[in-house]
Amino acid sequence: MTDEAIKFERLEEAIKVLNDLGLVEKIEYSTEEGFDPQEVLGKFMKATEAIPFEKEKELPDIVVDLYNEVADKVKKEAAVSECEMYGTGWDSKLGECKQCRKDYPDEYERCKGMSQAKNKGTVSEKATKKQEKSTPSKPNGTGKNMFGRRVDSRYGRLDALLGQGATIDQMSAMLADVFDLSDAAKARGVIKGHMKSACKAEGVEIKELSGGIFKYAA
Repeated sequence: MTDEAIKFERLEEAIKVLNDLGLVEKIEYSTEEGFDPQEVLGKFMKATEAIPFEKEKELPDIVVDLYNEVADKVKKEAAVSECEMYGTGWDSKLGECKQCRKDYPDEYERCKGMSQAKNKGTVSEKATKKQEKSTPSKPNGTGKNMFGRRVDSRYGRLDALLGQGATIDQMSAMLADVFDLSDAAKARGVIKGHMKSACKAEGVEIKELSGGIFKYAA
């Protein structure tokens, strides 16, 4: 995740600020030859996620902005990898494409361009049939939840867990078991990014209960 968009100097500054706040255990790392910036970034993300939900408002912009940037990138990568139609089956009339346009406008335009170039402006019959198979409301056990997300999708399943109440570890375990997302740092990024997105886009409130359980407020 550490690339040109996320300079290591910026990461170091954010870590220093976070360490000075004393809200979590101090982040220790070395910059000796051969060190892995990705590992350092993972420590930053994990430490930030360990901060109690109600304490997040105390975080300065440099920490919040970097965390959100990484979490959003992870969530976007996950959404793209989950979409079987990306780059080939764009159709402005499809519900999945409409949702993508709302959540990821840049990726939506990129997918649109790639699809039009590949299919000469039309959605292939094969791609259409494939999309129809995964369309919610078909009698295959899938449907949409209250937010319009497929219940069997990555974020639909997270919604279900948040609806009943779950810990970060429980949600991470689901992502690993069902979607083969075994990278703990990326899983936490997907979860936190989804929680923040739900609060902002859907206007829902997420409460942190005892035992580190997060739950959508009734």
